[in-house]
Amino acid sequence: KLFNAAQLFDKNGKSLANHRKKMLPPTASESKIFTPGDGDSIVWINGIKTAIVICYELEFPELIRKLSLAGVQLILAPTGQSSHWPAAAKYICRSRAFENGIFVAYANSTGNLNGINFMGESKVIGPDGLDIINAKKGEKTIIGEIDTKQILSVQEKLPYLEDSRTLN
Repeated sequence: KLFNAAQLFDKNGKSLANHRKKMLPPTASESKIFTPGDGDSIVWINGIKTAIVICYELEFPELIRKLSLAGVQLILAPTGQSSHWPAAAKYICRSRAFENGIFVAYANSTGNLNGINFMGESKVIGPDGLDIINAKKGEKTIIGEIDTKQILSVQEKLPYLEDSRTLN
């Protein structure tokens, strides 16, 4: 079986997680090439409860809400978003951070590969939905510092997670 997967390592090279993408879009024939994964990839990194989602998975508010309600504070989202769908890189990743009051680290491909133009826009987004740092279109290494105390501050002011519990 072939999976679209993201491997997460700690600073010593030890594997922390191997996330296999569950939601496979029909674009680029992903759903024809790969086998869907199952389960969520949630790990602790330096005291921060972290989940991995790959590309298209970030576009499902229900998934990110489920992870947030499970206490996830940081979403890691490796992505291969082309310039055909700019809303994902420009708005959706920020919306997921804002509507859940959590951090999102969005790492997108950049440049051209096999005729596909990737739009870059890698960024770290705060729980207020605003960029902490943004690589824009170029290939860059970015480092964004996060403070989990911001999560409580934002969630107290905008209690989306708490209020969403009344929808069930």
